[in-house]
Amino acid sequence: MENLIEINPKIMVGKPVIKGTRITVEHILEKIAAGQSFESIVSSHPHLSHEEVASAVRFALEQVKKEYPPYTENQRLLDSLNEAYAERDPADEQLLKAMKRKSAEVLDEWK
Repeated sequence: MENLIEINPKIMVGKPVIKGTRITVEHILEKIAAGQSFESIVSSHPHLSHEEVASAVRFALEQVKKEYPPYTENQRLLDSLNEAYAERDPADEQLLKAMKRKSAEVLDEWK
């Protein structure tokens, strides 16, 4: 499937838009969040297709996935920090304690 979203600094200040329009992904998501259906969005913007609206939602989903990696990736990072803590040099005790505290905070945020 052809990518229906484009990002161009000359169009809508670089916000992601439906290709060939000035309708932003953000605008479509706001309409969906307000309770509008795809059909309602398409009927209020007749030059949009159902596929383009769905493409905006898929684009937003992919952005979220990039921003917030799966727990398994985060867990690997935490495991690496814990491993570094276990192999610590006593001279680095304060730094490692701070790392351990921070990793505990991050883990709490993930829960």
